[in-house]
Amino acid sequence: MTRRFLVMALIAVVVVVAGAGALYQWLVPGLSSARTEPGPAETKIATWLLHHSVPPEAKARTNPLGSDRAEIAAGRDLFSQKCEACHGYDGGGKTEIGSGQYPRPPTLRSIDVSSMSDGEIFYHIRNGIRNTGMPAWQMPDRQIWQLVAFIRHLPDVAPLTAQQGTSGQDGAAASERYAGSASCQKCHEDIYARWSKSRMANVVRDPRKHPDAIIPDLSKPDPLVSFSKDDIAFVYGSSWKQRYFTKIGDDYFPEPAQWDVTHKMWRRYFVPNSADWWAPLYPPDNFKRPTGTLCDGCHSVNYDIATKTVSEWNVGCEKCHGPGSAHVAHPVRDNILNPGRFDYVHANDTCIQCHSQGRPLTNPIEGKYYDWPVGFHVGLNLADFWQLEEHQLGETSSLILRTGPHTKTACKEMISSPALCMRAVSPVSVATTRMARTTRRWCASLAMRCA
Repeated sequence: MTRRFLVMALIAVVVVVAGAGALYQWLVPGLSSARTEPGPAETKIATWLLHHSVPPEAKARTNPLGSDRAEIAAGRDLFSQKCEACHGYDGGGKTEIGSGQYPRPPTLRSIDVSSMSDGEIFYHIRNGIRNTGMPAWQMPDRQIWQLVAFIRHLPDVAPLTAQQGTSGQDGAAASERYAGSASCQKCHEDIYARWSKSRMANVVRDPRKHPDAIIPDLSKPDPLVSFSKDDIAFVYGSSWKQRYFTKIGDDYFPEPAQWDVTHKMWRRYFVPNSADWWAPLYPPDNFKRPTGTLCDGCHSVNYDIATKTVSEWNVGCEKCHGPGSAHVAHPVRDNILNPGRFDYVHANDTCIQCHSQGRPLTNPIEGKYYDWPVGFHVGLNLADFWQLEEHQLGETSSLILRTGPHTKTACKEMISSPALCMRAVSPVSVATTRMARTTRRWCASLAMRCA
């Protein structure tokens, strides 16, 4: 009996040792490698343990920030700084670091994550997850809640490509209000100071508010000048030419004389039928050619064709950045448009909307012919509103004329203005330099040369 027991025990030991050896050979080599994928059983067990490791009181918490858009935008900035290296810009985890971790970072839009409570996500960010690449973050509670808010809205705010586009911002721009350039001064003091001295900020000036706006001496008689200082509601331009608008009813009309700043002399101002596409469609009389249909859409912010009112005269901050009320209330990157982060088409549309020759796709509009892209604002597709004129190199046209409203100096102004605008408002960056060069090449390809 004893001998039989010893044999059985020996056999059992051999089997155990052999099994252990086989198990060792099957399991241990490569056990430390992060390259393998977790098996289905391991994944299910780990997920179950993860959900049940969160204390009930932590799991029951809700995000006190709710779905505030500014908080979501702040969460996106934090996510980009702290989380994107592993989780990817869109929460998909398809990054160099994430793909090399064991276990892999979860897809943050997956049902496993979306089914977690706010408090559960907060708990994992705050305390990390043991034996994974998820660290415990030492951030203020508010920042963690901002991350939770962003993760909840990943499908809505994450762009479809890594390059920042404009489509995610269009809806917000439509629901916001224009705040005026002065509201930008508090946070962007240096930029505002540069802009306020630029031509963009001083295209249209009221001589009653700015007595120095009128350059020539109107007390000196000239046969071309049939108006007085009291007739001038607005002065337009100050560098190459200066024109004068008179208000009649709720419209403005150009006086028939303009001041040549370079040569210090008066010249006739009238657009002949051969000079621009719209001229034959209007009577040959300056006082029957309102600036609202022909000029004001580009020389103002948010011109309303129904009320003939503007949010701001001149090319203010919101002409290129869209309505800024939300950004003024909560100044974060993602609630204001920035052409420097657009793709090259939308970036150039910012300048081309006014620094080009064309006509609206729909014309007339309510019985009137407009010479600017009615309905367009930064972030939309200019091609949906504006048809550029075809130009044959070497030919003079409404875009390049030796005489008339679009003179040689006006051509130079068109080509240089995008770069001038960007230099006026911000130090030169890679994005603005690329945008200026691309726009200048586009303009130059039409204009050929201005000499």
